[in-house]
Amino acid sequence: MKTVLIVEDTADLRELFMEVLRQQGYRVLGAENGREALDVLSAEVSDPCLVLLDMMMPVMDGKTFVESLHAMHRAATLPVIIVSAAVTESGVPGTSGFVKKPVAPDVLLALVRAYCGAA
Repeated sequence: MKTVLIVEDTADLRELFMEVLRQQGYRVLGAENGREALDVLSAEVSDPCLVLLDMMMPVMDGKTFVESLHAMHRAATLPVIIVSAAVTESGVPGTSGFVKKPVAPDVLLALVRAYCGAA
């Protein structure tokens, strides 16, 4: 089963994204900040096919998460898509793309399918 990690501090939005992807057959992991996301990745045996990342979060923001992620040899090539209302497309080096919030469910699914394939 293909896994997606959603890193989003707004619980309602994180749960909405997770539910949309679960309904399509993906395994979905969630984290409310970058520190928690690193912990989730450390606990996983294999990497997810994609990380959807908010940028403005408490504890550890998206930029620091990306820097930390790329320092982990196991996850250095993991695709990370920024999903943010506050950042522009050229916002963070080391990421694979950008989607501006709000994100429609069909756009979210198309993005995940582009990186992960069908569930």
